[in-house]
Amino acid sequence: MSEILDKNGSMPLPVQLRNLILKRLEEGRYKPGEKLDSIRHLAEEFKVSTRVVIQAIDIMESEQMVARVPAKGVFIAENWSLDSPVIKLVFVFPEQSISLDILAPEVWAMDTELYRGLLAGVIGTRAQVYMEHFPEATSELQLRQQVKRLEEYDAAIFPGVQSTPLRRAVVGKMPVILITPSNLEYDRNKESVIESAGIDNVRRVVQYAYDCGYRTLGALTFPETKPDSPDKFFDQRNGFFQERIDAYRKMAVGMGLNVAEEFLWEVAETPDKTEILKELLRNKCPEFIFCNHAEKAIELYEAAFDLGLVPGRDFGVMCIASGLTFRGLFPACTYFRVPAFEIGRYAAQTAIEAITLRDKFTPIHKVVPSILIQGKSTCQLRPVRKARSIARVKK
Repeated sequence: MSEILDKNGSMPLPVQLRNLILKRLEEGRYKPGEKLDSIRHLAEEFKVSTRVVIQAIDIMESEQMVARVPAKGVFIAENWSLDSPVIKLVFVFPEQSISLDILAPEVWAMDTELYRGLLAGVIGTRAQVYMEHFPEATSELQLRQQVKRLEEYDAAIFPGVQSTPLRRAVVGKMPVILITPSNLEYDRNKESVIESAGIDNVRRVVQYAYDCGYRTLGALTFPETKPDSPDKFFDQRNGFFQERIDAYRKMAVGMGLNVAEEFLWEVAETPDKTEILKELLRNKCPEFIFCNHAEKAIELYEAAFDLGLVPGRDFGVMCIASGLTFRGLFPACTYFRVPAFEIGRYAAQTAIEAITLRDKFTPIHKVVPSILIQGKSTCQLRPVRKARSIARVKK
């Protein structure tokens, strides 16, 4: 850990300073019973105000790391040791594992990046992240048992709408961090929210298409087939993608763009889906296609290549994605990268801050913006141009 405080970072300076002093303790530079450097000395060393140093000492005193002795100064607690309890964070995972056998490729990619971010967020601290599977409770008894399990941890991080009853049951009993792609109902006085840009990403896709000069827009969605076994999140998943398409159409129409119904493609997961895609591309291809299910960009590319079409040359393609599921596509796909890694890191840091500051912590609502990754599947940003005709492939 660098011994320089990040004054532009998301973690408060008093928490950063506390972590640096803790590191010195672990390295043996301070020993139990020894006097800590003076407030003024620490303020000058780390180029912060004495108020920041006092707040850091307040945190350490609440953790029984240090003790104030009137007229003498601040001393490291006599009973402090490397075996002091660590902060235990739990990522409440709704599926049994982060596995492609269970999750759709793009969901798997997002969850993988999110968990990497959680791990990165605890580096240099005395916190650990645990991933524990909590199935949806089917009875009050099971819910109470799950609450009891959660109370073994210091803070809980919840992803999205899943496990909502469990989340609501522990709000107020422990710090709760909610990670969500869009606005959900939550207690602003007791829960912190780390949010991706959600529907705003759709607005940015439409704006990008407009700025590139595309005037006829379409979209590709692969709606799920209703499963034989009960799945309470089926409607929520399909609803999420339908919400994006509705917003996409509304925003595009509001900007004077052509988003005819015939350009809003829905393709079922059937053995002949490639032929269906080819027929759509051949007969009614818009200038620009928003691929609503990012992992399906590969299949769109394959159908286009079979017709002699090239994304970026004959029509534009864009996604909102992690970028992992279509890495290696040629031409490279343009997309807004959902910052799952950064969201995970912020979530872990927020949980640590909530535990460290305790009653002085105020729940936060942070929106982490997505990042434009400019590929070759769209034109470069430039003045309006005429659409390239693909009539040559019509039969």
